[in-house]
Amino acid sequence: MKVVNILEIADVNETLLNAGVPARVRLRDACGGQSLWVEVSREAVAEKDDDAVLAAAREVVSSYFAGRSKPVAFDEDGKSFRLA
Repeated sequence: MKVVNILEIADVNETLLNAGVPARVRLRDACGGQSLWVEVSREAVAEKDDDAVLAAAREVVSSYFAGRSKPVAFDEDGKSFRLA
């Protein structure tokens, strides 16, 4: 089972920042597995821009983890994801 470590979360968040995407990846780790999601910064974008920011964040996150041989799959909400 592949897992995401806290250093990867810090690194992907720095990658989002450097790409100018006002979003962060959050991780909840428990015995049953990991829960990951993208959180869009409410201070940085207007409500109408959420979809565009979320799409950009998904692209950065997917590319980041694919480069580490850890492809991700996003859920229907477009925010939650898991390692594929």
